Amino acid sequence: MFFLLACDGDRLHLPLPARLCSICHRTDFLDRLRRCATAEEMVAAALAAERKMLGAPPPVVAD
Repeated sequence: MFFLLACDGDRLHLPLPARLCSICHRTDFLDRLRRCATAEEMVAAALAAERKMLGAPPPVVAD
């Protein structure tokens, strides 16, 4: 798996790859990402993995 991260400025230059590394090691993100067929599914997998790692509840989606 290869990730290309584009950061505006130096503020996120190291924290963003560190967060991604933690997500990859502490969740099932890579397995979920491999099963994604669309960009939207990839974003949803990344957000779900980050919430899982941080212990945050899933967002409430209004109908």
